[in-house]
Amino acid sequence: MRVTYGGQVFSYEVEGTLGQPLIFLHGWGMSVQSFRSLARYFDKRYRLYLLDLPGFGQAPLAATPLGVADLASKIRNFGFALQLSSVILVGYGLSGKIMCATAARYSDWVARLIAIDVVGPDQDRILKQAVRRLEWSAFLSRLPLAFELKQKAKQRLMALVGTHDYDMADLMRADLKTLANYDTLAAARLVVTPTTLVWGAKDHRHLGDAKRFYKSLPRSKVVLLPAVGHLDANENPGVFSQGLLSVLG
Repeated sequence: MRVTYGGQVFSYEVEGTLGQPLIFLHGWGMSVQSFRSLARYFDKRYRLYLLDLPGFGQAPLAATPLGVADLASKIRNFGFALQLSSVILVGYGLSGKIMCATAARYSDWVARLIAIDVVGPDQDRILKQAVRRLEWSAFLSRLPLAFELKQKAKQRLMALVGTHDYDMADLMRADLKTLANYDTLAAARLVVTPTTLVWGAKDHRHLGDAKRFYKSLPRSKVVLLPAVGHLDANENPGVFSQGLLSVLG
């Protein structure tokens, strides 16, 4: 589905029946496809809005690079377009940055945040490495090197980033760099919206980020799912959904 507001085009899907609106914000390199399988786990109390961020899925690429504040404004305009009020934002991965910025700027609109394994300082360090390698890959692509050498460089990059982000347009690379350098915890300190942080108890690589978010968000709590590692909507939608439902009630 598509809707236009203020000259902006939004690509989205709606799941569930009438009830409290939940807007799902996917991670980098993902799309609404990542959350489509979650609908069957929800009851009639919620209506799910699955939104493609600019440049992903069916959403058009922006004409210029977008900052985090620009993306937050787009999320709010999506709410205006569909006349949504008092929404719950559910963010995953890098969209945690966008979610915090949106709640900080539009606290009268965002009733609650649910952050699932969102990117914090620990993962930011990995992300910045990925950005540097993206820039190096773009540089290599302009050199008359052997095809095999370029392919090996791309494979190493994909192993770090986890997606084919090295093939994205320059605008998307600029967006990724902006997100990597965005101080999420500084934005989190401005958030007055009640926030639930959901992490897998066995996700030892990223638990440090959960603790940092908890200390930075004034009205937050942490929910650790026992016997669960990193939460991924693509790899295990059942576990991901159960974790979300455990905090929604």
